[in-house]
Amino acid sequence: MLWVILGHLFSVRIQNVLNVLTITDQIEVPFFLVILAAFYAVDVFFYIGGFLVAYSFLRNKMKSILKYPLAILHRVLRFWPSYIMAMLIYYSMMLHTG
Repeated sequence: MLWVILGHLFSVRIQNVLNVLTITDQIEVPFFLVILAAFYAVDVFFYIGGFLVAYSFLRNKMKSILKYPLAILHRVLRFWPSYIMAMLIYYSMMLHTG
């Protein structure tokens, strides 16, 4: 998870570089290669998270067909408040920063 955060932190720097020569100079630095590999860490993070959710979902051995929609509804209700809060923070920041 820290690798993902590190990659997102420095990806803004990579995207905002105006001079291509500075990127080619930084590619040879080992730390910069760790930053570039962080984009793959995001994929691995999502893969492991999906695997753990599926494993815990199937481990309970739900026998009723009604429990599948309830489990999905539970996940949506669990993540919805944090998603709304993130969107409100983003919107309030964009009003001040443009």
